Amino acid sequence: MSEPRYLAFVFLKICTSCGKAAKLELDTVLRVRLCGTCRKTCLIPSNTLSSVITPLIPSSRKIAPTARHFYLYSLREEVDGLIAEYENKRRLKNPEVLEAWIAEKRDAYAQVLKEFFEAMERARVQEISDTKAEHQQEIERRLEELGWTSEDMNFGEFGCDGEWRKLISQPRPLTDQVWRRIKPRLIRLVESNRTRRLQRERSVRSRERQTRLLDLFNGIKKQDGFTAQTPVPSPLASVLGSSPITVRFEPPFPEIRYLLDCSIIRDLHDTDRTATEMNEKFEQHREEIQEYITEWKDRIQTHCSKLMHQGPKVMNKIIQSTLTTGDNKSDPFAKLSDDLKRLLRADSFFHVGEIPNAGRPCTYGTVLKSSGLVGMNSSSWTVTPKWPPSLDRINWNAEANKIARALLASLKTPNASYLEMTDMAIYMCGRCHDVDKKSWEGMVHHYLQEQQSFAASQENPKLSKSEVTFNNAHDLKLHTKLPLIQYYAAQPAFEYEQYECLVCANTHVLDEVISYQGKVEQHLMVVHGIAEPVYDEHYRAQIVEESENSELDDRSDDYDDDVFEFGYGGRYGGYGRRYGYHHGRSRCYYDSDGDGYGYGYGLDDDDY
Repeated sequence: MSEPRYLAFVFLKICTSCGKAAKLELDTVLRVRLCGTCRKTCLIPSNTLSSVITPLIPSSRKIAPTARHFYLYSLREEVDGLIAEYENKRRLKNPEVLEAWIAEKRDAYAQVLKEFFEAMERARVQEISDTKAEHQQEIERRLEELGWTSEDMNFGEFGCDGEWRKLISQPRPLTDQVWRRIKPRLIRLVESNRTRRLQRERSVRSRERQTRLLDLFNGIKKQDGFTAQTPVPSPLASVLGSSPITVRFEPPFPEIRYLLDCSIIRDLHDTDRTATEMNEKFEQHREEIQEYITEWKDRIQTHCSKLMHQGPKVMNKIIQSTLTTGDNKSDPFAKLSDDLKRLLRADSFFHVGEIPNAGRPCTYGTVLKSSGLVGMNSSSWTVTPKWPPSLDRINWNAEANKIARALLASLKTPNASYLEMTDMAIYMCGRCHDVDKKSWEGMVHHYLQEQQSFAASQENPKLSKSEVTFNNAHDLKLHTKLPLIQYYAAQPAFEYEQYECLVCANTHVLDEVISYQGKVEQHLMVVHGIAEPVYDEHYRAQIVEESENSELDDRSDDYDDDVFEFGYGGRYGGYGRRYGYHHGRSRCYYDSDGDGYGYGYGLDDDDY
């Protein structure tokens, strides 16, 4: 039976045989709907048929022409044709042919039933689907009459459409009685869905405004600052290659929390409008916004410039730099003010903290970064607006300035910018046994620490009683051929074995000095004045047990950086660090007897 014929058979109340109206139900076994007259003429009782024929044709008791359903009935037209075929096969007197024919008819009968029931199932599913669709359409129509929109009825968000789907997907027509019962629940659902949708839309608009604001502020930020290149120092060419080193100056710029302190910017961020509308509003107030940012930046630069005037006056040749920008190799400092040039000098050092000259010395760029004054932080839009930052903790570091000028003179670059000194760890001390590589700020910090350490050791009476010569190797005015600073790559390869200074160890006051043989011999000559040291009297090889953890290994991770800003840590540090080593090589740490407060430094400070 074809699909159209089946649909007509199911839904049209007419007789399959004569086409007249038929009130009786369809017979799903015989696949017919017959009127009373046709039932008498079109059906034949199965008990009148041969027992061979009966299993080969459909038969049903439901369609019996009388009220008595004693017998099964089959369609006469199917029976007549089947009997004729059977008689033809039987006359052949070939049992095998007859059995094959019977099997074929049984299979054909089964296939017909299978296709019929599959078609019935498809029709049933389609009928349910159509009924559900009509039910949903009617609900949506009635809700629209109440003022709700299709967006309010779009429950696409995961986890929010269960109850809604249950109410609208019913396989029955929507009656007024059912509508009155489910209407309050439906309104509650669409109302909640509208609230969620509007909140999502507001969140999307907020993110779009934030993204657009970031783009706008980054555009303003890029107007200042510059990126430049500096040649690789010749001693480092074999390590870093010949390509120029790229550096960047970032001037002060407010973070989001500071920008939101401006009422105009806060309105742009908080007011619910599209990114396009916000952009138009931004352009209307661009001049005021840029004026706010300029005042914010000038306040910081002016404060640092005033502090810088506490140092030596630099009048001519404020900066003599190797930095160039762009293909035309122009001077990036040419258009900068003299005050800003002075701030960018490599000997302009500050400290950030409450105690003068305490803590790590910082260049102008580090002050800005460490204090959060160069920001655009996209992850901090949710922070509370903040007043302009207090600058009271930023102070001039006179000692660091003095040290930096001496180090720059040693490198023959007295008017260099801290940018061309780079923030890479490419320097090392030329005066002591410390062979760790350091950045420019790290070198200045190293000298500052060692001078504080030496000054503290001179106040220890036990050192005076020991009658040990103890010179300050980091004295900037010390007459020696040893340089104050040198490039790390310029150093020769050190041997693996390490040695200990017995002069320091035998004082029981000074920290142990352990390094490579050449460095220990240099230490003995510069610090103790021993030009020809004797093995086992002045120094000896140091045996290191690498499998054991020293006390310092266990303790150093707990030290507070603020404590070590002042140099406290075990015995008097003599002239500084007690050991020198390369990463990956053996080392030995000192033990502390807790004898007073000293200025030794037991933590690594490589790669500042």
